[in-house]
Amino acid sequence: MRESGFHPLDGAVYLRGNGWSEGVCALVAHHSGSRFVARVLGLDDGLCEFEFVEDPLSDALTVADNTAGPNGTIIAVDECLREKRRRHRPESPNARANPERDGYIRAADRRVAHRLAVLNRPHGNLGDVDEQPGDRRWPTGL
Repeated sequence: MRESGFHPLDGAVYLRGNGWSEGVCALVAHHSGSRFVARVLGLDDGLCEFEFVEDPLSDALTVADNTAGPNGTIIAVDECLREKRRRHRPESPNARANPERDGYIRAADRRVAHRLAVLNRPHGNLGDVDEQPGDRRWPTGL
């Protein structure tokens, strides 16, 4: 399974080779701002084989991935980002990608929080949510 050594890309390639939908493969390839690390690693071309979509599902995956600590505990996004900075050497590709990637992750967190706030309003109108589950960009066959 390890081809490039970059788990988002290797995971997506593995899933594609095992018949998973392109939507799921793209989610895996691009989860948590992987494109910023791919750029540092010089793996942009491989990652570009998978469509990047920024939508409610990709935001939810990014937030879920960044609210789990290394031991599986639930933590806040900011704490997760601090933990990653402590764990990675300053010269590592992950650390070098952090300024852009952290901004992307925080923006996804804000969008998810907004969508949840809208959905939890007692008389909220789902039309207030910028994208709906029926959005044509959502992968099918999950």
